[in-house]
Amino acid sequence: MVGCFRELQKVLNGYNRLHDLLLRQSSMPTGELISAREVYDLQQSDIAFVDGFCGQVVAADGERGSGWTKIEEPGSLSPVEAAIAQHAANGEFKELVQVWQQMPETTAIRVQLNTRILYGNALMALRQEERAAKVFRQIVDRMTTPDGQPADLLSLRKVLADLYVASGRYKDAEAQYLSILEEYKEMARIEEWAILQRSILERSDQGGPELKEYSELLRNYLGFNPAKDGYTVVWQADKFLRSYPYSPVASNVDRIRTAAREKADKWSGNVLTEADDLAGQKRYQDALGRLETVPDAIINRETQQKIAQKTNDLSLAEKLEGEAVSLERTQDLDRRWNEGLRQIVDAQYDKAIEILTPLLETEYAAKVETKIAEASLLAAEAERRAAADVFIRFTKAPDLESKKKLLIESRRRLLAILVKYPKAGITDKVLGNIKRVEHEMNAIDLGLVQQSSRVGSQ
Repeated sequence: MVGCFRELQKVLNGYNRLHDLLLRQSSMPTGELISAREVYDLQQSDIAFVDGFCGQVVAADGERGSGWTKIEEPGSLSPVEAAIAQHAANGEFKELVQVWQQMPETTAIRVQLNTRILYGNALMALRQEERAAKVFRQIVDRMTTPDGQPADLLSLRKVLADLYVASGRYKDAEAQYLSILEEYKEMARIEEWAILQRSILERSDQGGPELKEYSELLRNYLGFNPAKDGYTVVWQADKFLRSYPYSPVASNVDRIRTAAREKADKWSGNVLTEADDLAGQKRYQDALGRLETVPDAIINRETQQKIAQKTNDLSLAEKLEGEAVSLERTQDLDRRWNEGLRQIVDAQYDKAIEILTPLLETEYAAKVETKIAEASLLAAEAERRAAADVFIRFTKAPDLESKKKLLIESRRRLLAILVKYPKAGITDKVLGNIKRVEHEMNAIDLGLVQQSSRVGSQ
């Protein structure tokens, strides 16, 4: 990247020189006139830059680097790097480190900068500061060019912004200059941090209690995870400031405290939001369970009060929802009960039994069972009367074939009563009727009962 920008600067300088010479060519001595060879060489340099690797880099708007530090699209990540990115997003730091350790050395050398940073962050989260420091030292060392000069992003961004101005892309140039200003502000903050860090190292004994406590605070902050640590880092920072109010790193500790507080507040707010979302789905037990996962030992009194209030609200909402569901269920049972009774009044006994049967599994079971028995008896009596009517028609039938059909029909109806209404309480009467019908059938034709598909002794 550095080499490409330098080459591009040479081409730009060549065109700027050519432009200046053309503006004052009329007053130039003959020896300073522009030669065709000079123009040709400049043109060839320009074409070679655009057609080569550097032209591809500039075509990417200078927003992506190349080689070890380039940022690729997510789809272009290797499976290993994609797995590392996924573990990092899920906060699965142990799994991330395991994936890295299983990576062949030849692959580890070629991984992207972002992937290596994720690995270093995972080590910090696991409180493995020495290994994390080694990783970030490798990153810093490899961000240095072979000639020992750091690959200064600000310098590269300045060249890019200047190129945008020279080519008339003013909005793009303005965006780059704004980025430069923001990065300079961040650099100033980093410089101040470094100065204060150095001051405590210079003024404190290497084994002194102030430096030890600060080291422990910094260690906990570097591996800070709000879901596990809550506000403990904030409290540790408060304790340090009370113990060492004039410490040279007091402002750094205050930054740590502010950053940890913001992260902890965001985490606790997300917990409450998740509980609200679950409650919105009527999953009150899941919502209460989410709040119960937050230990009181890692949250401040304000957050404890919010969680306690939210717990009470959810418990009340669950109770009201349960009462509403119970009322709705009772209303539904009443509706079905009344519909079953209406069907009985309308002599739709089978329909009534169909509606009432599911209620046997409810608190209505006792009275439903009685009503179903009543409906079954009424249905069986009605069907028995219908079979009797058919039998009477048999006695008045004018021909033998009609008599046979009517007897078969009467017998079929009587058998159906035994199948559909076994608890109607008139089984003996129905069996007596069947015996009478079969006697008439045998008198006409001994094989008629068999023809009517009688099934054994049933």
